[in-house]
Amino acid sequence: MNTPLTYDDLARCSDDELYALHDEVFIRLVRSAPGSFGRSIAMANLNTIKTVLLARASVQYADLPAATR
Repeated sequence: MNTPLTYDDLARCSDDELYALHDEVFIRLVRSAPGSFGRSIAMANLNTIKTVLLARASVQYADLPAATR
């Protein structure tokens, strides 16, 4: 995974797949050398995954009736 992930790439993934991908990217981040290109890509991918997961959680929360919040 040496290329940045796009929102379109991640839109096709289920939440479980996103969490698994997050774990994989995090491991790559930890193993990469500080300041390397791979580390920069991993950081960007983690931010993109986090954004998608937060957006999905916000939409799911907004769909709940007010009495269940």
